[in-house]
Amino acid sequence: MGLLSEGNPLSWTEIKLALQQIRTYGLDQLLHIFNKYKDRQKDPFLWGDETELTLVRFDHKNKNVRLLLKSHQLLPILNELNKKTDE
Repeated sequence: MGLLSEGNPLSWTEIKLALQQIRTYGLDQLLHIFNKYKDRQKDPFLWGDETELTLVRFDHKNKNVRLLLKSHQLLPILNELNKKTDE
């Protein structure tokens, strides 16, 4: 993550001036982490590990992505699959 130091938060105006740089740094970090770990497979989940998921629906025709609000339907299915995997 780098050196953490005490500082003052930026105002929204200041953030907007640096927005492209912030996006570039974020993308650089994402690509670095992806390339570092892309070949890892079957790492065990350990106590305390967390996964975060976002369910989305892709509309390839219109080049649009929307949040999919069906987790209440999908979670029971995923939990059942997880039980079968553990057996």
